[in-house]
Amino acid sequence: MKTSAIFSILVLFTIISVVSLTPAAFAENAEITIEAALGSGAPGCEETAEGCYIPSTATVDVGGVVIMSNPDTAAHTFTAGSPADGPTGEFDTGLVMAGNSFEYSPDTVGEIPYFCMVHPWMEGVIIVQEVGAEEETHEEEMVEMETMMVGDVDVTMSPPIEGSVDAPVTIVEFGDYQCPKCDQWFQNEKPTIASDYIDTDKAKLYFVDFPFLGEDSDNAANASYCANDQGKFWEYHSTLYNNQGGINEGWANVDTLKQFGADLGLDTAEFNECVDSNKHVDRVSYNKNVGATHGVEGTPVFIIIGSNGTTERIDGPQSSATFAEVIDAMLDEPIEEAMAQEETMEEEMMAAETTEKEGGGCLIATAAYGTELAPQVQFLREVRDNTIMSTASGAAFMTGFNQLYYSFSPTIADMERENPMYQEAVRAFITPMISTLSILTLAEDGNEFQVFGLGASIIALNLGMYIAAPAIAGFAISKRLRN
Repeated sequence: MKTSAIFSILVLFTIISVVSLTPAAFAENAEITIEAALGSGAPGCEETAEGCYIPSTATVDVGGVVIMSNPDTAAHTFTAGSPADGPTGEFDTGLVMAGNSFEYSPDTVGEIPYFCMVHPWMEGVIIVQEVGAEEETHEEEMVEMETMMVGDVDVTMSPPIEGSVDAPVTIVEFGDYQCPKCDQWFQNEKPTIASDYIDTDKAKLYFVDFPFLGEDSDNAANASYCANDQGKFWEYHSTLYNNQGGINEGWANVDTLKQFGADLGLDTAEFNECVDSNKHVDRVSYNKNVGATHGVEGTPVFIIIGSNGTTERIDGPQSSATFAEVIDAMLDEPIEEAMAQEETMEEEMMAAETTEKEGGGCLIATAAYGTELAPQVQFLREVRDNTIMSTASGAAFMTGFNQLYYSFSPTIADMERENPMYQEAVRAFITPMISTLSILTLAEDGNEFQVFGLGASIIALNLGMYIAAPAIAGFAISKRLRN
């Protein structure tokens, strides 16, 4: 019976996994779509952060495809050149009516400005780069930065440490610049920790990006590394938190990020080009995957590591006193005693890691609904923790499934954040499935029989919705067409 319950839950999660996988057609720079902004037939769009063409700056590989689409009600052109100098002849779509599109394939590296001949306030730029340029940038970064592990945490691609490299205790922080709780910790608790431990060479801090709250989070992380290129990472890091606004409300859009760089006295030409080209996107993604590997779902999360490998995890913006208790214990622990207990500690660390990850995550659902605070995401966690994990078979399944889930869920979540249409498709697909999981709430905690029975009902219901019903509908349509 336990085996059947595990199999039933596995089938349910497999349905989500299969639909969430996408072909390589979503390669970022092989194909890009540019759309005329809604309402751009009237002046005003040029004053917005998004611009009149979305995106206003697009990057594509040589030989790639640029799809120029017009979802607006007014007719527009996509014409290479500028209102001041006129067309260059590189491409000209002519009038693109509402709902129509035009394709262009560039064959030369460079920047191509373009505009609308009917509505000249509409302007944009296409950046054409060599194939694999971003991959080469990522490889160069990896060569420049030696692989580095602190305990079992990969900090290879994190920014410069804060504090002394010889400090005996290491604090690894996973954060998102749009996260209100991260800002709360930065403003209220970090100053005390910095003065008591970082500035006194007792502890050092690594910051590892885990941007999960939307496009502005990714842009802010990339911009912080652009500032790092000019030796001002921590200054820019502080600027972002000191100017934090609402989630995805525009305070961290590209234009504002550029202004932050100018305010810090950065070389604006170099910094702006870095931001526009999303130069460090691979570095941001690398660090996000590090967080996912350690079961990070929301921020902030801290992993504190002693000189002898002792590890403690702190979730959320805990008080500086909580950090002090952990750090002091690591500083005061006798080295000989620590060495004698090394084997026991390793076992405890493995057990803690298993406990931390065994419940699995909700990365795909979080990305689909835009925030970990979404009711659907909270519901998934409640079902997982209060019902599935309350049974031995459910706990055994989740422990094994979590390894599989984290092998693809960060990639799927990234695709959802980068492609709004794909995000909507995943959300539309999983919403009915999440609703059916409410049946599991009828089971008593720890009742293997009830979880199995209700789980089987959910499997049957979902198979009917996602497989049987479409098959019957397809058969009926096919039969009608033949008739």
